[in-house]
Amino acid sequence: MKGNDYILNAELYPFYDEEEIEGPKCRNKMESLLPLFLYTILTESTNSSRHLRINDLVNRLEEYPYEISVSRKAVSRHLVNICAIYPEIHVSRSEGCWYAKETPLKAA
Repeated sequence: MKGNDYILNAELYPFYDEEEIEGPKCRNKMESLLPLFLYTILTESTNSSRHLRINDLVNRLEEYPYEISVSRKAVSRHLVNICAIYPEIHVSRSEGCWYAKETPLKAA
């Protein structure tokens, strides 16, 4: 016995439900793309004068085309990681979060 021996066969175990044979279903397959979705929403919908709150981001993620449900805490965690990678993304407790494209340096 090698390979996929740990997978239950429905013919050998007829008393198991189909869900138990296949294993647990993933709750939210799109959740792994959450950082990309957040970055996209921030770059397309915000600027230095228009900010979004965490609740606004959660609501947008529940709508088309993203259609995922995540907690505010998960969004906050991902925003911290995004800010560490992209300095043009800003997060403030009092003002919300926004994308502020840095102005290029002019040649002297």
